Amino acid sequence: MSNEPVQFSFPTTVDFGVGALRNLPKWTGLHGKRALLVTDPGLAELDVFQRVRQVLTDADFPHDVFTAVSPNPLDTEAHEGAKFCRRQGCDVVIGVGGGSALDGAKAIALMATHEGSIVDYDDGTGGCDRIRADVPPVIAIPTTAGTGSEVGRATVVIDTQRNVKVVVFSPHLMPRVALVDPTLHVGMPGWLTAATGMDALTHNVEALLSTGYHPLADAIALGGIMAVRDGLSRAYSDPTDLNARASMAMAALMGATAFQKGLGVIHSLAHPCSTIAGVHHGLANGVLIETGLRFNREVSGAALAQMACTLGLPGDTPDQQADVAIEWVVRLRDDVGIPARLQEVGVTADMLPAMIQQAYLDGCHQSNPRPVSQEQIATLYQSAI
Repeated sequence: MSNEPVQFSFPTTVDFGVGALRNLPKWTGLHGKRALLVTDPGLAELDVFQRVRQVLTDADFPHDVFTAVSPNPLDTEAHEGAKFCRRQGCDVVIGVGGGSALDGAKAIALMATHEGSIVDYDDGTGGCDRIRADVPPVIAIPTTAGTGSEVGRATVVIDTQRNVKVVVFSPHLMPRVALVDPTLHVGMPGWLTAATGMDALTHNVEALLSTGYHPLADAIALGGIMAVRDGLSRAYSDPTDLNARASMAMAALMGATAFQKGLGVIHSLAHPCSTIAGVHHGLANGVLIETGLRFNREVSGAALAQMACTLGLPGDTPDQQADVAIEWVVRLRDDVGIPARLQEVGVTADMLPAMIQQAYLDGCHQSNPRPVSQEQIATLYQSAI
C-alpha cells in the first residue's frame, strides 16, 4: 500500500453492445451542436465509417469530417485539425477508428482551445499541468479493440521536429462518452485483430505488474486478461463472432482503464519500433511481450501467479504458475500469428542505437516492476531482434 494519498478515477460513460451506434445522435446532442468527425484516410473510405456518418446524417445533425490522421498521429495534424475545427464552428469532436484516430481526435480537441504546439503539453516536461478544462467534449467510437483510447486520458503524437513520441496526459482529454459497438469491429483484417488484441493484453498485463498502488486497476486488469482469453483467438479465427468481438472490445477498454496505474518496459521498447521502424504499435507490443515478461519474471512472480490462477492455469507452486502464465502468453501470441522476433517486422540492427536511446528516455518503464538501465534495454533489444 502507498504511504502517500492516491487518486482513482473512472468517469467515462460507456455505451456498450450490439446496436449502440444508434445512440450517437443522442450523445452528440447532449454535448454540442456541430460535430467534427475525425478518422484516418483509409477508414474514411470504408463502410464502417460511412455507417457512423449516416447515423448523424439521418438525424440531421450538423457535422464536418477531418481525415488527415496518420497511423502514428503527428503534431502537425493536431494543429491542422484544430484550425479546421475552429473554422467550421464545431463544438464536439467524434473520433472514429483505432487508437490513432481516437488519439488524433483528442489532440485536435485540445489544440482547438489551447495555444502553441501540442508538444508544449508533453507530460514528460510538465506541460500537462497547463491543460485547461475548456477542451471540447470528445466522443470516442472505436473500430478496433486494442488501445482502449476510448476511455483513456492520454493522447500520443509524434513530435515531428525530434521524431519521438510525446504523451499528453490530462483528465480533460478523457472522452465524455465511449460508444462501443462490436459490429463496427467485424471488418478488421486478421493481422489487425491479432495486433490490437496483443496491445490490449499488454496493457492489462503491464498494469497488473506495474509498481503503482491501485487495487481497483489490478482487479480490472485481471478481468481484461480473462476477456482476452475468451475473445482473441476466436475473433482471429472467426471475424464475425460478435461475442468474441465484444470480449475483445471490453478487454481493450479495461486495459486502458487499468493502466492509469502504470505500464512498463514492454511499452518503452515498443514505442521506438513505431517512430524509427514504422511498426504498428500493437504488433510491436505483441512481439516484445515475451521479452518483457521474462525480464520481469524474477520480481513479478506473485503477480504472474495471480494471473495464472485467475486464468485457471495449472501449477502446484507460485513459481510454476508464474512460468505457466508466461507460456500462456507465448502460445496465444503464436496462435494469432504474431512473430517472435523484431527482425520479422522490419527492425534492423542499424536501428538499435537510436531505439535504445529513445526507449531509455520513454517514461513507461518508470513504473516497471524491475528498474531498467540503458544497458539492459540494449540487451533486451538484442535478445528480441
